[in-house]
Amino acid sequence: MRPWRLKVIAADGRAAGARALCLRYAVATLSLALCGLGFLWSLFERERRTWHDLASGTVLVRLEPAKPQ
Repeated sequence: MRPWRLKVIAADGRAAGARALCLRYAVATLSLALCGLGFLWSLFERERRTWHDLASGTVLVRLEPAKPQ
């Protein structure tokens, strides 16, 4: 996700653990299998979190662009 400057972190701001990332992947796969319902959920959720974010306790954040040196 580096080209898009995105990063997955735990909801409390710490680095997401391997267990949370595996759970996130599994639920995202299920969301896609259900015609993308887990992704569409983010349109109605207050914090724009998807099913896989809610299940794994993660959040997707946009990183600041790199500053030229």
